[in-house]
Amino acid sequence: KVAEFIEKTMRSTCGTFGWSLTFVQVRPEYLQWVISATFGTPPSKCIHTIREQTSKGILDKFKEFRDGAQYADFWAPGYLVLVGEKPHPQSIIDEFIKLTRQQQKLSRQDS
Repeated sequence: KVAEFIEKTMRSTCGTFGWSLTFVQVRPEYLQWVISATFGTPPSKCIHTIREQTSKGILDKFKEFRDGAQYADFWAPGYLVLVGEKPHPQSIIDEFIKLTRQQQKLSRQDS
């Protein structure tokens, strides 16, 4: 249900801003998406907007993800941005997750 909600929210958000969502993949360890944004739109705006809209929706609709604190962002702080028209290869995602967990001093199973 959460994955479906995320995809629906992303499609709606992209439609609002005139962006085209061409790929979305929701996995327990990551969310990967590819959008085609209007010329001159900085990737940071897309990331911030998607994070904000999906976080708000997830925390409002799925109360089990709250732990009593009032978090404004459901997602982990890090993200990987590559410019292109295709999803990232799995090897790049795995390496990014591995390096991020090392920096956080967590193993993959701790996450």
